[in-house]
Amino acid sequence: MDLNRWNQIRYGFYAPVYDVAGRIFTRSRRIAMDNLGLLPGQKVLLIGAGTGLDLEWIPPGVDIVAIDLAKPMLNKLRRRMRLLGLSGTVLQMDGLCTTFADNSFDAVILHLVVTVVPDPVQLLREARRILKPQGKISVFDVLVPRNKKITWGRRLAHIPVNFFFSVMTCQFERLETPVDLVLLEDTPAEFWGQYRRILLQKKEMQDPAQLLS
Repeated sequence: MDLNRWNQIRYGFYAPVYDVAGRIFTRSRRIAMDNLGLLPGQKVLLIGAGTGLDLEWIPPGVDIVAIDLAKPMLNKLRRRMRLLGLSGTVLQMDGLCTTFADNSFDAVILHLVVTVVPDPVQLLREARRILKPQGKISVFDVLVPRNKKITWGRRLAHIPVNFFFSVMTCQFERLETPVDLVLLEDTPAEFWGQYRRILLQKKEMQDPAQLLS
């Protein structure tokens, strides 16, 4: 089965109870959102936004766009936006090939999505494309600790976890990331560092030929 279709099915099924498990990561979500330093008037895109658990950490006055493949997730996200008094655009869309113009957003949020999509390299390329120069990308996910080997225990856990939720064997530093994304932060997070918070910034480059397209 196509992985995007499987994501629609499984995460649509999880939508009613997703917030219960998702609250485990409240601390890292808050820190990651604070580190973005969003300001009123800026525009932020949440890819794989789920039920919108990141919304409560977005300051008032920020222009919010949220996308996801699973309609039940988006329905809960819309309700959360109303409860928080936020306004924005909510769309069913694939984060690997969005319809947004180049240099459209001041920040892109990739929380618990890099290890879910079928092509994380393309996800990062797409995030970079729609990000303004000096814009930031926030990544929070279950990633192999930096510069560590994948343990046998992790490989075994990956089998059931990959079926129900996401990949557990992703080594972020080995992804073919665009060359104009600068690493600002890489911090171990939940479950004794099995999760990581990563902050990237898009720099301006004088020679467009240097960009990874």
